[in-house]
Amino acid sequence: MSDYVAGVPDGTHITLADLLKMRSGLYDYTSAPALAMMLDADPGKAWTPQEALALAFRHAPRSRTACSARSG
Repeated sequence: MSDYVAGVPDGTHITLADLLKMRSGLYDYTSAPALAMMLDADPGKAWTPQEALALAFRHAPRSRTACSARSG
């Protein structure tokens, strides 16, 4: 992963296959309380990819597990 995005924690060990299978171990920033507070404070803000990634990168990979039953 680090070949494509600089600064990914443990990015040298995360593959595109890991991302596609949702097994990268990266923090799910979309359910982060910090994100909810920031969205409430400024709902019209246009987020850059770097800002979104920064939320995820605050947490070490595989520091927390979560199950997701989401499917399309």
